[in-house]
Amino acid sequence: AVRQRREQAEEARRQALLNRTSGGGATDRNAELVRLQANLEGLPAGAQYNASRTGLRKQIATIQAAHVRETRQREQAQREAQREQEARHEAQRVANAQSQ
Repeated sequence: AVRQRREQAEEARRQALLNRTSGGGATDRNAELVRLQANLEGLPAGAQYNASRTGLRKQIATIQAAHVRETRQREQAQREAQREQEARHEAQRVANAQSQ
């Protein structure tokens, strides 16, 4: 019974990790970005809010940088997969040409 509960807990943890890494973070990041931008726009004018503005801008820049990094990583992975596929096709073409 204990082992079964432990396995169920481990499976639940794995599923939660998969859900968290499978793009759910992007939606959360977008929501956070919208929230921060609304807070920035909602600040009244005045020098006493400059520190808040700076902090919000830094948080927004951090989120945007993370988005850019993920986009670049995804594009790089796609390019590498395409190169690998082209290399396989070329190897197959060479093998077919040699067998004839």
